[in-house]
This record gives sequence, C-alpha cells and structure tokens, in this order.
Amino acid sequence: MPSIYWEPREPRLNRQELLSELKQGAAITGVTLANPEPVLSVRTR
Repeated sequence: MPSIYWEPREPRLNRQELLSELKQGAAITGVTLANPEPVLSVRTR
C-alpha cells in the first residue's frame, strides 16, 4: 500500500507488556514497580 494512505501516529506505551516484564524480574532502565502515592478525591454536588 502506498505511504500516502498511512497516518503518522505517536508511539504508545504497551503497559501490559511492560508490567509483565517487570513482574518477571526484568531490569528496565528508568522503570520501577512500586505502590502508588495515596490520592484523595473530594466531590461535591
């Protein structure tokens, strides 16, 4: 197919694959598996 029909897209992070690799013990530069910071959300009507 000619390239004029392709739309350029931004790279997307495959979070599922990354998480799977981390859980298997892979060491990936700049990535750590940790508990998230606590978040407080207040909603009013």
